[in-house]
Amino acid sequence: MSVVSCRVAAKSCCTQARSAQVSMSPPHRGAAALCADLCISAINHATGGEDKIVHVLQLVGYIASAPGFTQQSQVMNGASDRLIERLGDRGRHTRTSVGVAELPRGAPVELGMIAAVRS
Repeated sequence: MSVVSCRVAAKSCCTQARSAQVSMSPPHRGAAALCADLCISAINHATGGEDKIVHVLQLVGYIASAPGFTQQSQVMNGASDRLIERLGDRGRHTRTSVGVAELPRGAPVELGMIAAVRS
């Protein structure tokens, strides 16, 4: 299992997550896509390469959300799309999207990913 937060450029791309005017701009989906890349990188580091990933089984996304924001699943599409882009059918997964008031260090997105890997 790999859990990562998108802290890179959190201030520049996703500060709107704290306001009531959260939009579904590309940077919000981009933060989720970056988290997916970081999850893959963590698994690669632990296993020795992306080719060791047999299948992504589950993705859980926590999205920093203002009250009334209900499009967490749209933000998570950025992560899902990235996994399929990089891994093809091996990147297809079950998914949960959860809106939260805050994430550590002001991160806009945090992902937890469970993947089957081969040794």
